[in-house]
Amino acid sequence: MALKSIGLSERHVAQTCQLVAAILHLGNIKFTIGRGHDVDAAVTQNVDVLGIVAEFLGVQPSALETTLAYKTKLLKRELCTVFFDTDGASDNHDDLVKTLYTLLFAWLNEYINQRLCCDDFDTFIGLFDLPGPQNMTTCPNSLDQFCINFANEHLQNFIQKCIFELHIDEYWIEGVSHFPLVPYFDNAECVRLLQNKPGGVVHIMDDQAR
Repeated sequence: MALKSIGLSERHVAQTCQLVAAILHLGNIKFTIGRGHDVDAAVTQNVDVLGIVAEFLGVQPSALETTLAYKTKLLKRELCTVFFDTDGASDNHDDLVKTLYTLLFAWLNEYINQRLCCDDFDTFIGLFDLPGPQNMTTCPNSLDQFCINFANEHLQNFIQKCIFELHIDEYWIEGVSHFPLVPYFDNAECVRLLQNKPGGVVHIMDDQAR
């Protein structure tokens, strides 16, 4: 239900579960040493599990075993095949598991982002880094301290309204007329004293500085 709620079709859900099943079954594949190509190389010990994984991935069992047991590298201009022992095949198999899981996670993440992303939005998450209120003791307070404290008063006023007042409108909309009011110190008058136009401290400072 969670996958369908973000818009995944039944086919996509089935393929996602199929890939997860393939990844889980990959963890059950065991290797042993076999004699082939005149060298000792790892071969799959439990071919039945290999067949299940190959079917889930849509490949031939022989192709999957080759992917796990061998690695072909380009050295200068020649292709060279490296035959893994059991430890090397297990490491190669672990890399395949991680790659498949990473690709699946990246695809799901991108798909969800595309479904949820829109050009017009009403909400967002913002980070606001601001020093706390300041009152210098070792040197005189300056315009910096005034601006910082002014911003803090604004921030406190905004937070207080969000916590203590916004929910009241929701109560009225829902038809709730009796609810407790939480008493708090409202600094709205302090903010008004600082920023009002005309007559506010900031407006007077700006006017005198012209």
